[in-house]
Amino acid sequence: MVSRELRLSSRTVVSLLVVLAVAGMTGEAFAGRSEHLDYAETRGVELSAPDPDRALVVFLRPGGPGIHSSVYDGEEFLSFVQPKTCFLYDTAPGKHRFMVVSEAADFLAADLKGGKIYFVLVSPRMGMWRARFSLLPITKKDNEWKKLPAWLEKAYLVEPNESAMAWVEENRPSIDEKKSSYLEKWEARPPEERPTLNPGDGVTGL
Repeated sequence: MVSRELRLSSRTVVSLLVVLAVAGMTGEAFAGRSEHLDYAETRGVELSAPDPDRALVVFLRPGGPGIHSSVYDGEEFLSFVQPKTCFLYDTAPGKHRFMVVSEAADFLAADLKGGKIYFVLVSPRMGMWRARFSLLPITKKDNEWKKLPAWLEKAYLVEPNESAMAWVEENRPSIDEKKSSYLEKWEARPPEERPTLNPGDGVTGL
């Protein structure tokens, strides 16, 4: 009798975990504000084209699990991102390799053109113990393109604060280890299987 009750209890726990995971992946889970981020007072992100010698990259998460992910340009930490948030990265045109880190690391190659705006979806997927993330370009040929105005309207613009910088420095060994391990796997993929932002993917406005 005891073992049967334990089996039933285990099934119940597993069922609850599945429900919570599905809720997180569909954006129904709510994550409170992060101590590592400063938030705009109101929702909504307005964009304007950068100067000809600059490029603007918009990273956004319209939903997904509440867990944070951190985004980098090479070794440079850019920001944390969580559901219903967005951050803007003003940078020099040319080639970049962006990275997102959570349980694992994943990458996005980019070749940016000056005066253009680019969009990147920070997309969650289920990992071994918690969510993993991918960086996916959003271009005019993608279904997500039509959703961008609504996503930006509902998003809080965020910026990392001093707490975020302290966290990155404290966790740098783990970040570097994940980068080394997963970059090797990413580079082993055929070029057509590596997500990439191309110069022509940029726009001057929505």
